[in-house]
Amino acid sequence: MQGISQHRNPISEVCCLYKETQVSMLELFDAIKLQEPISTTCAVPSLNISADQPRKEEVSREGGNSKRKWEMGDISSSFLAKVAEYMMAPVERQFKYLLYSNSNIEDLNDQVIGLENMRAGVQLSVNAAKRNLEVIGSDVEAWLNDVENIKKEADRILEGRDKVKNSPWWSPHLGQRYVLGRKAMKKTEVVIKLQGKGNKYTKLSYPAPPTEIISALSNNSVGFESRISTTKNIIKAMKDDEIIIIGICGMGGVGKTTMAKEVREILKVENIFHESFMVVVSQSQDIKKIQGQLAEKLDLHFWETTIPGRADKLRARLSTGLKCLVVLDDVWEGLDLNEVGIPVGGVNNCKVILTSRNENVCLDMGSQINFSVQVLMAHEAWNLFKEMAGDCVDTDDLHSIAKEVVRECGGLPIAIVTLGKALKYRKKHAWDDVLQQLQKCSITNIPEMENKVYASIELSYKYLKSNQAQSLLLLCCLFSEDEDIPIEYLVRYWFGLRLFNDVGTLRESRNRVETLLDELKSCFLLLDIGEGYVKMHDVVRDACLLIASKGEHKYMVRQDNKLQEWPKNDSYQPYTAISLMSDEVQVLATGLDCPQLKLLRLICGQGSLNISRDFFQGMNELDVFDFKGVLAESLPPSLQFLTNLRTLCLNFCRIRSDIALIGSLKKLEILSFFGSELDIGVLPIEIGQLTNLRLLDLRCTYGPYRIPSIVFSSLNQLEELYVGCYFRKSHITSEDNAIILNLKLLSSLKTLQIWLPHVLLRNIHKTCFNNLTRFEISVYREDMTQSSTMLRSVWGHQFQNRVTLDRMFMQDLHATKVLLRQTEVLYLRVPDLKNLVEELEQEGFVKLRSLQMSSCSEVKYLLDAKGSLPRSTFINLEELELEGMGSLREICYGNLPAGSFGRLEVVRLRRLPALGHLWKAPIQPPALSNLKFLTIRYCGAISSLFQKSVAKCLVQIEDLNVFSCNMMKELVLKESGDEHSEKIEFPKLKFLMLNDLPKLRTFYPDSVINKQPFLNQQVLLPSMETLDIAALDNLVQIFGAQVQTGSLHKLRVMRLNNCDKLLNVAVSDSIRVLPNLVELEVKFCSSLESVFDFEGLRVLEEDAQAMLSQLETLKLSNLSLLSDICKKVPTETQCFQNLRSLHIDCCNSLRYLLSYALAKLLLNLQNIRLKECEMIEEIITGEEGSSETCVMSGVVFPQLRILELEDLNNLRLFCASTHNFEFPLLDKVLIRNCPSMNTFCSGLVSAPKLDQLNVGNDQRVRMDNLNNAIHRMKEKCSSINGSCDMDLLQEIERSEFKEKGILNMSEFIDAGYDASGWLLDPKDMLEDVIEKTKNGHNTANDDLLFERMNLAPFRRPRDTRKHRLFREIIDSISMDGNKVVEESEKEDIEMGTGGDTSYHALTLGCIVCSFVFAVVLLAI
Repeated sequence: MQGISQHRNPISEVCCLYKETQVSMLELFDAIKLQEPISTTCAVPSLNISADQPRKEEVSREGGNSKRKWEMGDISSSFLAKVAEYMMAPVERQFKYLLYSNSNIEDLNDQVIGLENMRAGVQLSVNAAKRNLEVIGSDVEAWLNDVENIKKEADRILEGRDKVKNSPWWSPHLGQRYVLGRKAMKKTEVVIKLQGKGNKYTKLSYPAPPTEIISALSNNSVGFESRISTTKNIIKAMKDDEIIIIGICGMGGVGKTTMAKEVREILKVENIFHESFMVVVSQSQDIKKIQGQLAEKLDLHFWETTIPGRADKLRARLSTGLKCLVVLDDVWEGLDLNEVGIPVGGVNNCKVILTSRNENVCLDMGSQINFSVQVLMAHEAWNLFKEMAGDCVDTDDLHSIAKEVVRECGGLPIAIVTLGKALKYRKKHAWDDVLQQLQKCSITNIPEMENKVYASIELSYKYLKSNQAQSLLLLCCLFSEDEDIPIEYLVRYWFGLRLFNDVGTLRESRNRVETLLDELKSCFLLLDIGEGYVKMHDVVRDACLLIASKGEHKYMVRQDNKLQEWPKNDSYQPYTAISLMSDEVQVLATGLDCPQLKLLRLICGQGSLNISRDFFQGMNELDVFDFKGVLAESLPPSLQFLTNLRTLCLNFCRIRSDIALIGSLKKLEILSFFGSELDIGVLPIEIGQLTNLRLLDLRCTYGPYRIPSIVFSSLNQLEELYVGCYFRKSHITSEDNAIILNLKLLSSLKTLQIWLPHVLLRNIHKTCFNNLTRFEISVYREDMTQSSTMLRSVWGHQFQNRVTLDRMFMQDLHATKVLLRQTEVLYLRVPDLKNLVEELEQEGFVKLRSLQMSSCSEVKYLLDAKGSLPRSTFINLEELELEGMGSLREICYGNLPAGSFGRLEVVRLRRLPALGHLWKAPIQPPALSNLKFLTIRYCGAISSLFQKSVAKCLVQIEDLNVFSCNMMKELVLKESGDEHSEKIEFPKLKFLMLNDLPKLRTFYPDSVINKQPFLNQQVLLPSMETLDIAALDNLVQIFGAQVQTGSLHKLRVMRLNNCDKLLNVAVSDSIRVLPNLVELEVKFCSSLESVFDFEGLRVLEEDAQAMLSQLETLKLSNLSLLSDICKKVPTETQCFQNLRSLHIDCCNSLRYLLSYALAKLLLNLQNIRLKECEMIEEIITGEEGSSETCVMSGVVFPQLRILELEDLNNLRLFCASTHNFEFPLLDKVLIRNCPSMNTFCSGLVSAPKLDQLNVGNDQRVRMDNLNNAIHRMKEKCSSINGSCDMDLLQEIERSEFKEKGILNMSEFIDAGYDASGWLLDPKDMLEDVIEKTKNGHNTANDDLLFERMNLAPFRRPRDTRKHRLFREIIDSISMDGNKVVEESEKEDIEMGTGGDTSYHALTLGCIVCSFVFAVVLLAI
């Protein structure tokens, strides 16, 4: 029965299967009811039994019973057969689910792949239709949704196939196999139906999606240091939701397009935008063409023919909700984005990047931020040129030439690339030729330079809006390469050339020139280098000279310091401008025919110049003549033929002859002697005949001695007068008074620069100042040479409206008050001034931008708001400096007027002993909201810098310096009753320096206790980069335990000096606030016990990488109680991973430098310097609790190059534990005055690059092993009673002493000197002996030497015991000398040196050392 029971019949198996899989039996009965003809493998007879078939009632009596039995059996069999037929079909189907589950799943996978391919094709059609704004049919959308849903269901089935695919029949996954097979078959039928339905949506081909092949980013400018920050800022701006349009601007060929491509590619990689397109606009702006480019990128087809219709379609396409970036490259003039069809602003997700040569174009198009692309730095330009030209630039014959070629390119990428490719594989003579042409600004045989580089700049030139801008640009190329071009020179040239038909005055001309210069700078054809000057790029200058050589403005420009005479040319007739620059020119040609010459510049050195008498005879049309740097004995008579001359500049010249000839130039309008020496005695009265003169500049460094008063009285047209330092003399004459009185006759005067003694100010009529628009008036009471403030204002061409009143009194200032309303820069030193606004300018100094007050001893408040104070007071003030005002108590007394100090950026306060508050009353923005720099020095009464209301306004402050304020207790005052203070944040403060503040405890007090940290959780300094603290006697702790981690995350440099109560730099969790600290310097902190104390640190997962990981430099000096650099560092915490330099000086409590665990982390350490630490015994100490004798794993310093150990009396070893040390890069070791150090370490040392040991005084000892070298040197020292150190041993082993026959020791001893009075160190004595020996002296008999060394010579020994000991030492050395020599020779042979030299050197060393130690013993 057991055997039978083990084999269940198939029906039972099926029933069990149904039971296990929970399949309902209703399915079986349904199959029977359907009576479907199902083929089966069972051989069951088929019987057709009809319900209405008649039954047989007649049977024979004989066989009735048996026949009835047969009929009943037949009927039963037929019924059972039919039942079996309908029952086995579904059973078979269920078996198939189980048996063919793998194949069913694979069929499903294949069908799903086919359906997915079909879906992808249909989706292509859908995408193409959507790109063209077509409507998708609902049946297609429904089909796609069905496909997506069935795909997800099929994926769930396919996920389980790997689990049952290879499982055997008897595995527990049998039921799961059945279910997966069944579901797979049914899903396959659904997939097939979807495929059939999707056939009507498919095509043989589909529209391709818009693709753009983005070329690999060129290395020409990408990745350069000068471009990285700009690229990052552009990407940051593009991620800002508030910024829609930005501009990338720069001169032609600087790399704007390359940068735009790089930005677009980075944004694409980071998936910031769904779509991004780049379209070239170019100078021939065609809106239809731009629309066509965009449509092509978008795969959008236009059926519309009008620009508005196409724009509407583009706008609809770009407003689908996808984030889109459009780059419009090479924009030359304003483009209406709405007209093109580019939606910006509102809810649109479209952003735009513009690249243009004209910054104003970007601004006109609504650019919110413009980024300027500058030329490459020198090393970047060289690397790019080397990449283009190849390695040939490093050869000896081409390297210097290549460097000069690169310099001539001026960092412009297009010029560098063009020349680099053109010169590749060229021979040296071709390089020389190109360099010569570049230096002469005449490239002719390199077509690429003219076709690419110069053509690009010429295009910018032609696109300038006005001919005046073009002419001004060409005028700038008359100056030398890299010259800072004074704007004032351009104004004077321009006015003389009469290039403005619609301007009549110098003021109008100056305004027009500056406007045109702004246009040229916005097009990057000129560079802005500061107020009053512009600069032209060398390549732009070359291109402009090329333009000038073939246009109506034909220029000749020569810059050659070797040129000694006028350049020879076939003809000078076509030239309209000539500029000759040479330091060596000595002779100017004669008989020049220059009929069209309008401008002549001669820039020479300070040498004498021989000018022919008829030099100017052929220049009748000359309008401007600029003569600079010439020593002229006399002016040529032909100067009088320049009847059309309007501008004459004799700047920085030395003129020794009469200049009355100038009076004949009746049309002259500008005459300048700026910076010249007029050794002529008296200014000729003929100058007064120049009735058309508009500008007279007499700012001479010397002379004239006297100016007749009549000269100024007749210059009725004079608009600008620069007197300079003429009145700086000890004696004021009546003629000087007459000059001042005659100033009122100059009715057209608009600009005046003059220095006046106070006695002349009384005579000046106040009407002289009424019409002035530009002025610099300096009034003094003492010698002007002592006033540096006034001296700064003399030698500038571009000056502000400045008034300087130095040591004046109020009674003298009536005439100048009219100027104060327009004054921009004011310096006051008025002792009896009390109220600035009330007494000097009742309107509140509306235009004042800089105020400097010194020694105004009666002023108590800069502004007294308790009285009547104009609302516009100091609304434009940018700089404030107050010094030496003993009565000043407060900046503003009372509430500050709204708008006052709103533009203030710089405040300097010095020596204000009564100043108790800066701003005591509450202040509201915008007051002080632009303050960036604040410096306070020697203000002994002030106890706090700011109140909370003031601190809230300082959102822009970047630099804060406080020095020597003895009463300062906190920087921000804690107001009474404020128990739960809100946080104080200075969001942009980068530099904080605090020095000599003995009572300062904290930045902002968090409690009333005295011992509180300087920075607590209430202070946020997120931009702080440098913290410099010195002489804070009350400072106990810098960082509080609860300081927020992000409050100092940018701090990179920290310096601490002379803080006597400071115990450590950072403790416990406060160490986390220094994640980016790069440099730390601590010195003269007498209570400091540890630098970083990790005790109590809560160890987090990120601490393994983040603790002080950026620190590179650590300097500690004069810390008498320092015992640990890092105290109680948790074993799971890592720190100092990037430390590169470690300097420790004069830390006398330090017993070791680093722990073994910490040393293993210093993989980047490059420099260790340890000096004058008396207690230090080892550099690296072993683990706590470990035996020093056990062998531990080694330590590798892979980057260490320098090790310096000096004056360490107790240092025994580098490491006492038996660790092995590897120094693969160590090449410099200095060990000096370490008497306890007998060997380097207990373990093995590997330093393959170290071949010498430096023992001080630049003396080095050869070595094969660091341990052996130190041990051998100590043995040699100990062999002579152990009294010499390494320096001494090195000195006595030098072979040059042997060559000199340094000492005759027996003669010295026999002389019987008593050394009892010896006061010097043996080493110092030996050095003197050596020095004398080098010079050939017999030092044994040199009484003067020993007399200088405080040695008293005597004729007989005073102590026979000492003398006897002296002789015994020498005898012992003599007896053991051979043995020592033999050992030394053996060592020298092993080192590869000869024994003879070693013998002599050692013998000499023994003699000298015996002498030294004998003297020591005698001294005892």
